[in-house]
Amino acid sequence: MPSGDDERKRRLSVLCKRLRGKESLRSFTTKRVKELGGISYAAWGVWERGQGDLSDNSLARLVNFLNCSYESFYRYLDGLIALEELLQPSSNNLKADKEPDFSPEVTTAWVQSLSPQDKLFVVTQGLQAFQAEFEKLIAIKAKEQVGLLIDLLSGSTYPENSKIEEIATKLDLSVEDLRKLCDRVFKL
Repeated sequence: MPSGDDERKRRLSVLCKRLRGKESLRSFTTKRVKELGGISYAAWGVWERGQGDLSDNSLARLVNFLNCSYESFYRYLDGLIALEELLQPSSNNLKADKEPDFSPEVTTAWVQSLSPQDKLFVVTQGLQAFQAEFEKLIAIKAKEQVGLLIDLLSGSTYPENSKIEEIATKLDLSVEDLRKLCDRVFKL
């Protein structure tokens, strides 16, 4: 990156600040030391302040961290694409030899880069996609709970107190309520 190119430095600064979010610079670089591939706390700070250029090694590490192509990165620095487009996981943006990175950090940075309307869209789509799975999980849990009750109440003798307490704990019921149910079934 040419040292006199103030606009590129400003755009790099905006990118670095967005990726870091509200986390402290030291914490950000420490937690992501492997992902950053050797980008130091000092280098990141210089970029955020718009004071430093990218060496070839730093450029490669940053492009790798972003999981984007060099072309997309330069298009962002040159103002041809918006930051949101650079951070958005898409087939146009990704390096051909890498799978998309949906790590919590990259996903968080991408979501934070979205407009409020787009964030709402992502959340609603995620909930809709998870709804069927959630309903399956509820059905499985209900069957398990019914099975526990059937096992407890289908014996020929009154269940032991320890068994009633164990099942009450698993079902998140009061032990006294479960004892009352056992009393009614076994007519004591």
